[in-house]
Amino acid sequence: MCTVLIRIGSLADGGWPVEVFQDHEETQARHSGWLHKPEVDGARGGTAEFAAARSVLRHGPYDPQRADQARRLLLGLLESSGVLTAWKAISKSCSHPGALRTLVEAADPVWSELPWELLELPGSLPGGRDSRLGHAVHQRLRSLAPVHRPLRVLIVLGSPTDQELRSEAEVAAIQGALRGHPGEWHVEVLRGPSSVEFYDTVTKIRPHILHFIGHGGLDLYGRTVLRFRGEDEDQEPWHLTAQDIRVQLPADTLRLVVLHACDTSVEDRPDASPILSPIAEGFLAIGVGALVTMQGEIASDLAVHFSAALYQALAQEQPVDEAVWSARKALARRGNGFDDRDWALARLMLAAWPHRVLHRAPGGDREQAAGLFAIADTRLHLAVDRAAERRELFGGFTPFEPYGPRRRLTVVRGGADTGKTFLVRSCLLSWHLNGGRTAYVDFNDEGRTRDWLGAVRHLCERVGQEVGADSREALAEFRHRLVHRRRGQSPPGGPPWLQDDGGPWEPEADAVWPYRNAELLFGELLQALAACAGPNRRLTLVLDGLHGLAEGALADFLMPHLIEPVLADQESPLRLIVVEDDGAQERARLPRPSRPHPVVHLEGFRVRELRHISGEHIVACQVHDEVRGIPQHEREERSALLQEIWQPCIKGNKPTTSPNMLALLEKLVETRSGH
Repeated sequence: MCTVLIRIGSLADGGWPVEVFQDHEETQARHSGWLHKPEVDGARGGTAEFAAARSVLRHGPYDPQRADQARRLLLGLLESSGVLTAWKAISKSCSHPGALRTLVEAADPVWSELPWELLELPGSLPGGRDSRLGHAVHQRLRSLAPVHRPLRVLIVLGSPTDQELRSEAEVAAIQGALRGHPGEWHVEVLRGPSSVEFYDTVTKIRPHILHFIGHGGLDLYGRTVLRFRGEDEDQEPWHLTAQDIRVQLPADTLRLVVLHACDTSVEDRPDASPILSPIAEGFLAIGVGALVTMQGEIASDLAVHFSAALYQALAQEQPVDEAVWSARKALARRGNGFDDRDWALARLMLAAWPHRVLHRAPGGDREQAAGLFAIADTRLHLAVDRAAERRELFGGFTPFEPYGPRRRLTVVRGGADTGKTFLVRSCLLSWHLNGGRTAYVDFNDEGRTRDWLGAVRHLCERVGQEVGADSREALAEFRHRLVHRRRGQSPPGGPPWLQDDGGPWEPEADAVWPYRNAELLFGELLQALAACAGPNRRLTLVLDGLHGLAEGALADFLMPHLIEPVLADQESPLRLIVVEDDGAQERARLPRPSRPHPVVHLEGFRVRELRHISGEHIVACQVHDEVRGIPQHEREERSALLQEIWQPCIKGNKPTTSPNMLALLEKLVETRSGH
């Protein structure tokens, strides 16, 4: 992709110096000239027209004729300075003429506040059908380090009870856009948080993307603020200032900020600067790579569509400028297209190269990962994705360990159908996509009971399948040792290695010293698994389906000889996640380990979460009011089902039974999809 950088300097000698550069690292300008603000009696209408151009997107009814005048004014200024000629020449020289990235860097608000988004870029429609336009805020854009999955998104609803904002619809649109990419995104939502809750959550999550939906304005001291009002009437309203952002927010991970903040304080100030610019400057001051704001008030339903298109593009790993342009085009497809101002309202400010803002770190193969971690008949991705529990299973994000959990043993516990399996698989997928080595072991996958030796064999089989060629030699040697240990023999060296014939543990193995060969075999298993992890790597094993183990297999063998040694060895590259059912029989319950370990407990969904979860599911199934053409009988049937879900919980005002709710939601899917 070709990059054109138009750099407008500070006022000097009655004009503004302007330079045109090509590509990222170019230091020699392709063109140098001067820009001059039109005089009152100038040929292009003077300062009145110049001021009108600045406000054309901001306030009052949109006038396509005024927008066209602003566009022609900008083109005229660029043409008189020679910039347009240089711009066109670079565009024609691109190997892919349609792929043109244009960055405008203007130190003076006289130029930075003009509606550059309205420009008709060389060889394109207004705004550049195949072009990307952003505003550079530094003389040298930064190249940020890659980020590890999952990309963390914190959505903050400043005024969740304000129905006109349609903030819940926007949340659902964002989650729907990311739903098809399990393991790659971690989304948490704050609804009208207190100041303490907001700062604590930002510190815990360390988001890559902060998305604010709410109101902006001025406080009593004339400072620009983002306003917060909770769902509880007793909660004290508060606001966030630019200084709060600079002092209170962590500056190490935040890459992109999206501000959908409707401002009601400038209706009588049509020539004022964009009200959120100090807030934007606050975020840029702490090192944010890119920031998306609105130059004027955008209708809430259009903000929903903008966010859906933006996050769909980001999920496809499009550079942030291309993602913003995809969202602009999505708005242009609605209503009167480019004759409305909505498509041009979004302004992208860049402090880093757009392709580096959310650039993913290299890792595991995505297609292989999709096959390894697929769950049959799973459609309720976010309903069981439990953001807080995922964060706990990851071991937190301060700092985040991208290749496996920080703790050597974690127990995931909960009732039936509360989403334990999807929770651990989604975390495994994140670690795998980062390049970590992982294996999911379900001891009940074939519906038969396994003794301890069958469990060991099954574990090796799963590690071999999921880790692949890098595990082949270590597991082949271990199977060779298993053949001899089960017969009570000392394993000879190799290769060649004997293949496991699947035979039972023979009495001779315990004839001299009961369980000694089993202890030695587990020690050799740990060595083989450590070799499968590779140098300076981790191997994360999930042990699920414990009810598929025979009596004593867990308590007498796996616990003392596999789990306890990993827990005790601080240098071990192995990480274990054990999944346990609350109501499991004694043989399927993990004995109390000798050392402390974290437990992630999944409970039923609570009443206050029910509407949000159902809403996510309805969007996922395309069963919502904004989908046109839904027959009336389907709407009535859907409404009846939702009442069946909600009413028992609302009447009792206590936690719902998760299996019943999920079953009803599955029924809801069937009414829409016909499955």
